[in-house]
Amino acid sequence: MKISKKWLIFSMALIFFLVLTYFVVMNQIDWFDNLLYQQVRAWCSILGHDFFLAVTNLVHPLVLILITVILMIFLKSRKLSLLSLFNLCFIGGVNIVLKTIFMRERPIDFLLFKEEGYSYPSAHSMVGMCFYGFFIYLIWQSNWKKINKIICSVLLGIIIFLIGLSRIYFRVHYPSDVLAGFCVSLVYLILVTHMISKKWS
Repeated sequence: MKISKKWLIFSMALIFFLVLTYFVVMNQIDWFDNLLYQQVRAWCSILGHDFFLAVTNLVHPLVLILITVILMIFLKSRKLSLLSLFNLCFIGGVNIVLKTIFMRERPIDFLLFKEEGYSYPSAHSMVGMCFYGFFIYLIWQSNWKKINKIICSVLLGIIIFLIGLSRIYFRVHYPSDVLAGFCVSLVYLILVTHMISKKWS
């Protein structure tokens, strides 16, 4: 039986999260985190602190609430706008549960500011992927021209990637925290958009 691309991505994200979790729990992930952190610092130092502060604030609660309100005003489907708000609440709750389970301490050599709470997985990465990733889904359900869909999707994808990168850059998360956060939200997005497509098609 042929497996669709959607479920292949779902399976890969879930497996990658489980593999990351295994190595985090077994304390065998330091070499991976250190290697990626050095690469991120080398690549991103040219952009500077101010750029990544702006990026990391794209998942600030006030920013997300403002975007959600705008979404509610302009979306024709109130169900989808309310679902966007539900996604935020739900994925935030999942993050709290996962952090409580794994209780991984944050890096102690943070760059500019110190974050409170546990580290694994990254809440910013989970929320960024879930929130802006849902926008990508909505864009592809619209009647826009394909080229506009591609451009907007790529821009949102870059935003999601940079949000995760900012958490590594400021050393408030390990790279494995960020990757795990992306994987969890990707799994959730595929499930929820699949249900939406079946129910409201």
